[in-house]
Amino acid sequence: MFLRYRLPAWTPAEHQLHKRADRLAAASEAVHVAGWSEQEVRATLKIRSAVLEHDPLVAVYGCTPWEPWPPGLAAKRFLGELERLLSHIDEGDAA
Repeated sequence: MFLRYRLPAWTPAEHQLHKRADRLAAASEAVHVAGWSEQEVRATLKIRSAVLEHDPLVAVYGCTPWEPWPPGLAAKRFLGELERLLSHIDEGDAA
């Protein structure tokens, strides 16, 4: 990902933060989207992270809480965020 999109590599601390966020998202989606119980998440997925009560993306996109995005919309939002990150990198290169 880093090489493909010209993003700086993560530090070990950033990698740990990403892994923590990934587990939090997986646990929350399993409960709110797939309908699993928190006990099933812990027993089956072996994720001990807390489950978010509120969908944090509602504040960003004004979407329905925990509603999965169609692939085209997810791609559009991913690419928009990628462009935003790359513009910051490009601004840093010009400085």
